[in-house]
Amino acid sequence: MSFQKPSSAVIRKRVHGLTVYIGPDWLLAVDRAAEYMRSMTVAPLLVLAEPGKTIAIHADGSEEPIVSNAILAAPGSVGGSPTVDSGGLFLYFDPVTAAGRAITRLAGSHPSGHLQWTLPDAVDWSADFFSRLLLGGATDLEIDQWQASVRSELLQRSGLPDLIEWRLKHVAEALRENPGGRIESDRLAGDIGWSAPHLRDYFRIQVGMSMSKYQVWCRIFKAQTSLSSSATDRLLHAGFYDASHGIKAIRKYLGVPSSRVRSRS
Repeated sequence: MSFQKPSSAVIRKRVHGLTVYIGPDWLLAVDRAAEYMRSMTVAPLLVLAEPGKTIAIHADGSEEPIVSNAILAAPGSVGGSPTVDSGGLFLYFDPVTAAGRAITRLAGSHPSGHLQWTLPDAVDWSADFFSRLLLGGATDLEIDQWQASVRSELLQRSGLPDLIEWRLKHVAEALRENPGGRIESDRLAGDIGWSAPHLRDYFRIQVGMSMSKYQVWCRIFKAQTSLSSSATDRLLHAGFYDASHGIKAIRKYLGVPSSRVRSRS
C-alpha cells in the first residue's frame, strides 16, 4: 500500500504498518509496534515512544536498559530492544545539519552514545498527532513544522547555531551527489585549500563520523527518495554495489528488515 505522492517536498511511504516521511535532510518513520532491533545508528536519531508510554534501548556501554519516552542516539552508537510493547517514532537527521550535529554533541558525550531526553512542551507529542502520523493523516505543513520545532529545541539545548560552515557544506554536498563513488579526498581537500588528512580529521570532529560512514547514510537516504518501481534499481541508483549490499546496510544501520523501509509502488 502506498500513499498518493504529495505536491510538496515531503515524500510519504507506507509498508507493513511502518509509515515513512522524508524531507530534504531528514527521515521520519512511525511504527505501531516500535520494532527497533539491534543496530548501529547510521545518523543522529531521536526515538520517541508512543505518547504516554516508554521505550527501552539496550545500549552498548550501559549496564541497564535506557528507558524513557524520548532518547537521543549519536551516530555509531549500538543498541536496540527486541521487545517494545508500544508504538514509536524514529527521526533521523542528516549528520551534517545543525540538528544532526546537536544530537551528536548531546548524546555523544555519554559512553553509550545514548541520552535520555525530556521532550519539551514546545514539541507537540499528543496521542492525536501520533495517530495521524501513523495513519498518514498529518499534513505536510504539520510535519514540517513539527520537525522544525524539534530542531529548534535541539539547537537550544546543545548551544549550536543553525549554520553549516562553508567548507563542511561543500564536502557534504559532493558526497551526497555521488554517494556510491570513491571519495576523492585529495580533490575535495584541494577545493577548500586543505590537505586530505586535515579534511578527514575536520569532518570527523565536526560531524562525528568519517566521510565513508557519511556516504552510507547518503546511500540509504537516496534509496528512499528514488522514484524507481524496482527495489533493486533503487538500491543500485543510490550507490550500493548490488542489492545484497544495500539490504545488509539497511539491516545493519536502521535495525529493521529492508522490506520495511523500501517503498512499494
